[in-house]
Amino acid sequence: MTKRTPPTHLSWKVGLPVLLVLALGVDGFATHTLTYFQSAALIPLLYSVIVFTIGAVFYSPRPRGERLPDEELPMVSVLIPAHNEENVIAHTLSHMLRLDYPRYEIIVIDDHSSDRTGEILREFPVKVVTRRNLPNRGKSEALNAGLEVAEGDVLCVFDADTEVAPDFLRLAVAPLVQDPEVCGVQAQVRMYNRGVNFLTAGQDDEFALYSEITQVGRERLRGAAALGGNGQLTRRSAIKALGGWSPAALTEDLDLTMRLFLAGRGRIAHCSEAIVWQEGVPDFGALIRQRTRWAEGMLRCWGEFAWPMLISREVPLGLKLDSLYFLGSVFLPSFTVTSLVFSVASFVPGLFTHALPDHVGDMISSALLIATCSWSLVISYKRDRRLDVLPGLRSMVYLLHWIPALTLAMRNVFMDAPVVWEKTEHRGQGLISTTMPVAVGTVAES
Repeated sequence: MTKRTPPTHLSWKVGLPVLLVLALGVDGFATHTLTYFQSAALIPLLYSVIVFTIGAVFYSPRPRGERLPDEELPMVSVLIPAHNEENVIAHTLSHMLRLDYPRYEIIVIDDHSSDRTGEILREFPVKVVTRRNLPNRGKSEALNAGLEVAEGDVLCVFDADTEVAPDFLRLAVAPLVQDPEVCGVQAQVRMYNRGVNFLTAGQDDEFALYSEITQVGRERLRGAAALGGNGQLTRRSAIKALGGWSPAALTEDLDLTMRLFLAGRGRIAHCSEAIVWQEGVPDFGALIRQRTRWAEGMLRCWGEFAWPMLISREVPLGLKLDSLYFLGSVFLPSFTVTSLVFSVASFVPGLFTHALPDHVGDMISSALLIATCSWSLVISYKRDRRLDVLPGLRSMVYLLHWIPALTLAMRNVFMDAPVVWEKTEHRGQGLISTTMPVAVGTVAES
């Protein structure tokens, strides 16, 4: 656990209340107390439905286009931050070492590990950057340490609990090679332990029905497709121009996305055919801690970047509006679920004072439920070649965890609590394949 000092130029004290009022305005619709203001607050919800639908239609996990020749592929530096990852790091590196790519290096940043992580790394032919007895640890600090020794033109960031297919880099690098306006690429994320319990299955559903199709939909609308924490690629020149990753950021991926847009470094592409598998969090308490960090990071990014994004002359209008929507999407799971709950409760006579005819609110809430199940059918068929409505139904219950996570995050932000970076524990549950033996090589430490 590492404490950070929030940036002094945060404007969240103005921006966050506005965002909260908009979210409550949408929830007010579900209670049938519609006002003109609440009607305006429905715009983000309507935009979400449009984005989700477009994303579901155009989502495709199948490789597209021809295989790029080796001579056109840039050198890639794979960066893997690792803090106490003895349960998963060997398995991850076995996947990294069998990548079908002509020129790449693997750099593991052993970030203040106190377990067997460092000992395990010596068994693999990778570069190791060892950080010991330094004032701060955390993903941003570790990535910056890796950036200092990276030789590749493209940086690829993986978490320490990652599985990928051998052709991952070939697929993910393609948008950077084919379009000079692309400064970054984000891969599709899935959970390799989705069968462990309800929570891990819910996380796989969440990434498919929310993260994945919103990324595809926003990219199709020329909006703010964003970098994620695992399976992201960026041009090293773009990262260098920004001075690296921000140590104060709780969500370094979102922070980097916004800074790339504001600096006019280009757009971010989403690559559904490149899939990165990671470990879902199996325990409720650990999940709440992780999502509280994510929610707090998004709220702080709203306060830091909303106004600069709005007044920037470097960012096109469509990208501005979509970025503001994206920064506020931390509320989306919460008020989507609570809207449906309120709609069901509205059938109880006299429970709510209805300023809006019952059938109108019930019709729209029913339409949202039907839409979610339809997206579930489309995505499950395209992804796994089966028609399955269960992910859509399951997500309605699973997403309730965002309500306490968002509440805790808002408390931290309003109380000016120190920014705390706390990593997610990886246990190595439900690994898809066994660790592949590799030859022992020289480990370079710095």
